[in-house]
Amino acid sequence: MALRLISPHSMLAAACLLPTLASGAGRTDGAPSAPTAPPARWSEHVAISAGAGQHIHDHHPDVVLRIVTPEDGERITGAAKTGQFVRQVFGASPTTRLDPRYLRGTSVHAVPSPAMELMPGLLNDWLERYFTVFPSAIPQGRTLLRVEANQWALVYQKPKAGQQLYQLNHFTRLRLQQPDGSTVDAAYCNDPGRDATLEQWQANDYARLRASARELAASCVQRLTSKLPQFFPEPLPTAGSGDGTARVRVFNSATEQVTMLSDAYCLADGSRRFDDPRWPASRDVPAQDSEAGNVSLGIAETETMRSLKSPKYREYAVQAGQPLIFDADVRYRGAFCSGTLAVQIIPVTGVDYEVKLDTVGQVCRLNVHSVDREGVRLAVPARRAPETCTRPDVDYTTLTAKTPREPLDAMGVFLFTDSGLQVQPAERDSAPLQLADAPAGAARLEMLLQQMLAEPGTRACVIVPEHDHASPLNTLLRDYVLEHGSALPGLWETAATVNQARRAVPAAPIDLQAAVQHCQTLGRLNFRVQ
Repeated sequence: MALRLISPHSMLAAACLLPTLASGAGRTDGAPSAPTAPPARWSEHVAISAGAGQHIHDHHPDVVLRIVTPEDGERITGAAKTGQFVRQVFGASPTTRLDPRYLRGTSVHAVPSPAMELMPGLLNDWLERYFTVFPSAIPQGRTLLRVEANQWALVYQKPKAGQQLYQLNHFTRLRLQQPDGSTVDAAYCNDPGRDATLEQWQANDYARLRASARELAASCVQRLTSKLPQFFPEPLPTAGSGDGTARVRVFNSATEQVTMLSDAYCLADGSRRFDDPRWPASRDVPAQDSEAGNVSLGIAETETMRSLKSPKYREYAVQAGQPLIFDADVRYRGAFCSGTLAVQIIPVTGVDYEVKLDTVGQVCRLNVHSVDREGVRLAVPARRAPETCTRPDVDYTTLTAKTPREPLDAMGVFLFTDSGLQVQPAERDSAPLQLADAPAGAARLEMLLQQMLAEPGTRACVIVPEHDHASPLNTLLRDYVLEHGSALPGLWETAATVNQARRAVPAAPIDLQAAVQHCQTLGRLNFRVQ
């Protein structure tokens, strides 16, 4: 689309100069400004969490490096491509694709996925800078930014020039869970294509791989930071807009359609939707009234109307001071409009507006003009409509309190500490347990897991000191969850993630009660079917 956007880098750099320019350095005249109340800390409203993402082709997501060698691939022969064999090799259903990328391979716990180790810190730094420059963009309620590790693997390729190369496969997804419980995808990072021999990848404690991890993490985070204004928008100024009404004329046609959303702070918002009934609101539903005519409220004729042979439009009366969004859709071949064709304005009392989608060559532009009594048009500053938002007139604390939470008996909580494993069993009113993190405790843990498996909908929430935490009971727990798939969804979180969510220092000790409280704040979407 033709909207010109300023990158967050430029906004941040420019904004850093504002205090110097506004302070009038070197001047002695003028009284100092009165102190202002400190803004809300963004970390009280936005939490960052990292964990395993969704399974791909029945393959468990990689939270640590996975190496797939030719020896792993040799197990797939033409005679062995049966459902039972595939299930044994992949730990998956017979429909799993016979693709080396999804073989189990060998896990290297010392090399975690950049989604787990690097991206949360980078995102924290960027959000700190963004909300420092734009404090009014801090959302209401509490938003969870979820970093989901999916693929982090070295997979063998066909030999080339006598060398056995391994390709680095990386896939991470960033998701935003809104205070109202809805979830949106914020960014996808799919980065195949880096090849080297296994010896080159492993040299100097995986130095080449760790360097690639830093580059991939920075690139992935950049995909989100470039869209921060779309997910954490500043509120539009309403001063001077009044509390009366304004009028809007919206042009439409069978191939270029514009929908108006009233009282809309973002595309996911909007109390009312206005579509021209002469054309279908979407591609798979019929038009409401194909014989309907134009609707006029008396907005003056403009050059736009005179230039159209048979203009199709409808005029609406709207509330001034409340945000409007105009969302456009081009429906014919040959148009090369990319991105979201949606803009947002704050209408002013007594002002008339005209909205039309123009397509010139390969450029699409959604134009908004004000119209005076003589039909003269003036361009209206409009910003790209944010994708998600929170509303200033909603009490998200009350909304969250009214949102039903899954009871504790639907979740077993497992807390690994230096002293062993603490467990809050899934059964209602069960007393906490303390197990030795050693083979001696395996029988008791397996019994608990079997009880959880017998209750449909039960989940496992596991808190570990580090992503690469290795211990007999953690291995048993992870293997059990992997084996039983959809019957026992699981989630692993680090102690640092829990402490960040409860605004404690990263190294603060965590007791079982704190672990339970944290796990209960996590929505069911976070517990992936393994």
